[in-house]
Amino acid sequence: IESGKMNNVVTITAEMKKVEPTIANFKVGEKFYLKDLVHAAMIKSANDAAVLLARTISGDIQSFATLMNQRAKDIGCTNTSFANPNGLHDPSHTISAHDMALIAREAMKNATFRELVSQVNVTLDETPKTPEKRYFRNTNRFLWSTSKIIYNNEYIPIKYEVVDGIKTGYTEEAGNCLVSSGEKNDIRVISVVFKASGYDVYRDSRLLLDYGFDNFEKKIYVY
Repeated sequence: IESGKMNNVVTITAEMKKVEPTIANFKVGEKFYLKDLVHAAMIKSANDAAVLLARTISGDIQSFATLMNQRAKDIGCTNTSFANPNGLHDPSHTISAHDMALIAREAMKNATFRELVSQVNVTLDETPKTPEKRYFRNTNRFLWSTSKIIYNNEYIPIKYEVVDGIKTGYTEEAGNCLVSSGEKNDIRVISVVFKASGYDVYRDSRLLLDYGFDNFEKKIYVY
């Protein structure tokens, strides 16, 4: 969003297509707006879209990782080392929960980003090589799911009306991860949960969010 022009057209090349696992299933020769790739990466967690974005903006993965690391440093991160744009496991790809919260806070200052991560569904139009629309539902169940979690000794829906983002993640090594953002009583709270199991990631995230809402308030002091 910061480095690319969202209405620029990106053509999928054979080199770009060499990405696993393929989630959005782009085909060589298809053309998309840059914003379509951002939607696929953020809403569908499309690994291939993240790599396409990196190559489009920086030419290659390593150059984009360098860009990511510099931006993280500018934000104030001190325990972050990005090796790729998609979060797949790499021994040198590390981040702390605190740094992830710093990045999330900075990202949520961007109106385009805030709107993007709050969307429940996005649709990519047909192409000559894919004659049907691609429909993506947000992987963040806080925004839509009626499935239940145990919270304060009750079964309640995962969906939490105050939540407006941000992003899920999963690898075998990292477990279920979730960066959440919610706004209530004019206060925005961001929570970061790593290494959770299944739907526990939503229970743990809500515990953190509600702790923030219940224990902090805004006050104006006049001197």
